[in-house]
Amino acid sequence: MTSDLGQFIMASVTKLVILFALLTMFCLGIYDVLKNYEDNACEMTYMFEVPEYMVRNEFDAVRFTPD
Repeated sequence: MTSDLGQFIMASVTKLVILFALLTMFCLGIYDVLKNYEDNACEMTYMFEVPEYMVRNEFDAVRFTPD
């Protein structure tokens, strides 16, 4: 009977440790989402130069025609 009680206590402690670990990770994730805000300081949006937009009509494009 003592070993049954010991197994029950060990199982309960194991479940509590796992529950505490999962709850801690969940809370840290929520904290990270709410408090870890950074400004978009990306200066490489256009990489190396400002993009150039060209006006093209439909006849300028090379068309792929299957055989």
